[in-house]
Amino acid sequence: MEAQEQIESELRDLPLHDKVDFLSRRNGYPEGAATVATRETHMSWVFLVGDKVYKLKKPVRFPYLDFSSAAKREAACRAELRLNRRLARDIYLDVLPLIRSSAMANFRLRPQRVRSPRS
Repeated sequence: MEAQEQIESELRDLPLHDKVDFLSRRNGYPEGAATVATRETHMSWVFLVGDKVYKLKKPVRFPYLDFSSAAKREAACRAELRLNRRLARDIYLDVLPLIRSSAMANFRLRPQRVRSPRS
C-alpha cells in the first residue's frame, strides 16, 4: 500500500468522536471562528460557525437510510445539496471534504446559517 493510500485509509477509519472533536474547535475552519456551537441529531453532527453551518453525517444505518460508508455519506451530502438548492440556492453552498494532513477524512455539507427566533 502506498503512503498516500495508507493515510487516506487511516483517515477514513478515524473514529467519529475524533472528527467531532476536530470540528468543534475554532481552528478547524479555514475562515476561523469566534465560536463553534454543536448540535447532534440522530444522523448528523451540526457545527454552527459564524454565519456558516457545517453538517457531518454520522456513520449510521437505519431502515430508512444508510450512511454506513464514506461513499454513502458523500452521496447523501451531494443529494441533500442538489435537492435543497432548488428552493434555497443562497443557503445550500457546497459539499466539502473534511481534510486532515492533506488527506480526505469525510465529507460535510456547508449551508448558510439561517437564524431562528430561538438563536
